[in-house]
Amino acid sequence: MRVRFAHSLAPAAAAVSVAAVLGACGGGASGVTPTDNTVKFGYWSAGTGYYAMIPKVLEEHPELASASGITIKAVPFANLQDLYAATTQGRVDIEIGGPGPAGSQAQQGAPVSVIGTEAVANIGLVGKTPTTCAGLKGKRIAQGAGESAAILGIEINQVCGLKPKTDYGVVPASTPADAVAQVVAGTADFALTWEPHTSRGVNKYGLKRSMKPADLKVDGHDLWQFVIIANDRLPNERIKPVMEAVKSAATWMETHPEESDKMAVGFGQEPGTVKTVIAEKAAPFDIHVVDDTDKKNVVWELQQVKDLGAIDGFPANGPFRK
Repeated sequence: MRVRFAHSLAPAAAAVSVAAVLGACGGGASGVTPTDNTVKFGYWSAGTGYYAMIPKVLEEHPELASASGITIKAVPFANLQDLYAATTQGRVDIEIGGPGPAGSQAQQGAPVSVIGTEAVANIGLVGKTPTTCAGLKGKRIAQGAGESAAILGIEINQVCGLKPKTDYGVVPASTPADAVAQVVAGTADFALTWEPHTSRGVNKYGLKRSMKPADLKVDGHDLWQFVIIANDRLPNERIKPVMEAVKSAATWMETHPEESDKMAVGFGQEPGTVKTVIAEKAAPFDIHVVDDTDKKNVVWELQQVKDLGAIDGFPANGPFRK
């Protein structure tokens, strides 16, 4: 399966593209300095409608970050390309993303690193009926071409022993919503989704959770779907306060389902979807500064993603600070 992230670069273009990105920042990059307690938190304004809400929560509820001695400025981006570029250039200090982008960019010389975790893979399949590994053989799975698709490929290969395009068909989809629509239309049997998209498919279209994240968990490895990525100009002493603030925001979301649901509507979700996610504890957070176990898991994950062809490489020891 030759799956490539939207942001990944072909080998021949990698050096030029990254050099251009780094050169664009010049001396004007606005990374946080030790005398400034403001941390610019970039996010995709059309993002997941749940995990990507953290920066907005911290900006609208400044007391959550001020308790850790920092101030969060949420900076929206219309697309992921611009968000990744802004973090690389230092126009924002941190972002929520996947290990794949960080690994690929760091390999190409970008000054970015994974500083913390947010959530393990919350990926599952929705369809008109439940299924098992045996039931996937010969079926069609609608999925995008991003890191989540690569993670699903890892999970189905490791857990079920099935390979994409060989043991099951892959139907291209632009977004999780598009993948769900293809199941509804009958052009795919199952759709790759994660929360809150899974709950939307269940609530709006009456689909089933055909295979839950727990059904696809790889023994011995946590696959991190969302991590906190920082420009290397973020001082090391800011990492712990940043992660404390992120955790405080997640706790606020889980204990304020009505307010969180209203905010999610602004991210493109339908009313009631995030409230359901929270009530069912369907999208748990796991937020902390990366430790040695996390680093080993991320390196293993990046190797699997590389083997699937989604990235061309990553630093041997992972995209972490020394």
